[in-house]
Amino acid sequence: MAKNQMTLDTSGLEAALARLVATVSPARARQVVEENLEKIGQKVSADTSEAVEPGNLPAGGIYSHGATAKEVIKDAKVTWDGDGVAWIPLGFDWDEPGVGGWLISGTPKYDPNPMLRRMFKGKRYMKDLQDELATAVWSEIINEEGR
Repeated sequence: MAKNQMTLDTSGLEAALARLVATVSPARARQVVEENLEKIGQKVSADTSEAVEPGNLPAGGIYSHGATAKEVIKDAKVTWDGDGVAWIPLGFDWDEPGVGGWLISGTPKYDPNPMLRRMFKGKRYMKDLQDELATAVWSEIINEEGR
């Protein structure tokens, strides 16, 4: 994983995902995963947008002029690779010029943004997202098996 990038580890969900595919059609399982990853993307987008509001950034400087807010990925869509792995961009669009990465790690002049650092570097935020996905998958399994 590259510096200042977020990865949602679903390694603990293999059994649940396999059971989901066995319980519903593979197309429905894919739809469940896609819907919930996009919900997670919306949550990360909202949290990232909040973290780059002017009141949460160092006063003055380029951080407070709004360019960083334009880097935040909004309405991220899931893409699938040939191996059935789902990808969704989260946080900042690294192809856009801006300072998102510097806000996560800090610079010699500025401390990192605590909200972004907690999101991208902290374990609790990512664990909460993983739990959210696991809960959605198990809820779908329980709903389908209960029918």
